[in-house]
Amino acid sequence: MYIEKIRLRNFKSFGRRAEIPFFKGFTVITGPNGSGKSNIIDSILFCLGLSTSTKQLRAERLTDLVHNGKKDAEVSIIFAENGKRYEISRKVKITEKGYYSYYYLNGKSVSLSDIHNFLSQFGIYSDAYNVVMQGDVTRIIEMSPFQRRKIIDDVAGISEFDEKKEKALDELERVRESIEKLEAVIAEVNDRLQSLEKDRDEAIMYKNLTSKREEYERYLLAHEYRTLISSKERVEKELERLERQKDELTSRIPRISEKISEINGLVGEIASKISELGDERSAEIQSRILELTSELESIRRSESFYLEEIKRIE
Repeated sequence: MYIEKIRLRNFKSFGRRAEIPFFKGFTVITGPNGSGKSNIIDSILFCLGLSTSTKQLRAERLTDLVHNGKKDAEVSIIFAENGKRYEISRKVKITEKGYYSYYYLNGKSVSLSDIHNFLSQFGIYSDAYNVVMQGDVTRIIEMSPFQRRKIIDDVAGISEFDEKKEKALDELERVRESIEKLEAVIAEVNDRLQSLEKDRDEAIMYKNLTSKREEYERYLLAHEYRTLISSKERVEKELERLERQKDELTSRIPRISEKISEINGLVGEIASKISELGDERSAEIQSRILELTSELESIRRSESFYLEEIKRIE
C-alpha cells in the first residue's frame, strides 16, 4: 500500500485547497526554505494520528495547525492497494468554546483507535519509523549499532513479530495455567464421578435386592395363602364330619336316656320283688342286680362320652 495523494485545506501554511500526488517508488518534493515542505510531513502525522503531541507537529496547540484567520482545517490521505483505494481524513474545527477534532475512514466517522487498527493491517504504527522526521537521519547515524538494529527491526516488522511472539508466549503461559487449573478441576470431577458411580452401583444393587425381596415376599405370601386355604378346607371338612358326628350322637342321647329309664324301672321292679321274695332267690337276684348295675354304668359312661364329644365339637 502506498500514498496516492494528499489533499489539504487550511492546514498550516496551506491557506487554500491543495492536492499533492504521489507515485510508486520515490516521490521528491523540493522547494526553498519556508515553502511548506515540512508541513506536508506534519499533515501526514496529523491525519494518521501518528504524532504523540502537537510539539511533534511544531505547534503549541492543535488550533495552531489551522491557517491564520480560518475556522477549520482538513487533511485527507488517499491510499492505493491492489486497485483499491482507502481514504483517511481528519478535521479540526474551532468553536467559541474550544475546538473539535474528527477522524473519518472512507467517509465514515471513526475514532483514533479505529484508524490505528486499520493502519496496523499494513504495518503502520505510531511508535514505528514509518515517517522519518528532520534530524532523524543524523540521530540514527549517531546511534549505537544495537539502537540502529532496533530501528531496522521496527521498520522490517521484526519488532512487531517479537512483540507478537512475546504476547503469544504470555498467552500460551496463561493457557497452560488455565489448562492446569482445568485438569485439576477435571481430576476432582472425575473423583466425584467415580464416587457417584459407586453410589449409583450401590443404589442399583439395593434396588435390585429390594425388588428380589419383594418378589420373594410375594412368593412367600402366596405360599402361605395356599397353605391357609388348604388348612381351611381341611378344617371345614373336619368340621362337617364332626357336625355329622354331633348330630348322630345327639340323636342317640334320647335312646340312651330312654334305656336308662327302662333299666332304672327294672331295678325298681327287682328291688320290689326282692322285698317280696325275701331271701328266696336272693343270690340270683343280687347277681342280676350286679349285671344290671354294670350295664347301667357302661351306659352312663357312653352317655358321658357322647356329651363330652358334643361339647368338644361345639
